[in-house]
Amino acid sequence: MNILGQFGMGAKYKPDTGTTAYGFPLNGNVNANLTQEEFESIPHVLNVQVRVFDLSNTTDLKEYTDVRDRIANKQYVQLDRTKMLSTDGREIKIHLEWAEVQGVLPKHLQRRL
Repeated sequence: MNILGQFGMGAKYKPDTGTTAYGFPLNGNVNANLTQEEFESIPHVLNVQVRVFDLSNTTDLKEYTDVRDRIANKQYVQLDRTKMLSTDGREIKIHLEWAEVQGVLPKHLQRRL
């Protein structure tokens, strides 16, 4: 079994169509006519994001919570998380690095329509 099978996306964010064999979103023509072997061998890529969230800001807190929820439900993979406290300890910022896993159809398979 491929290691991605252990980390397949949870049901909360899994799309109904256009996914890889492991439930990750598929970037490319989702209507391509693939054999079972081609479908199971779709390559995966990581789209990395980096951001510092200021948790005292309500918009940042909401966005941070959304990203963490997606990490918990396996839509995203957490790469790094670092707490940054102000010198007086009142302000909390989080440096977060995460990646979204996506399947990418090779061009030679996209042309097969």
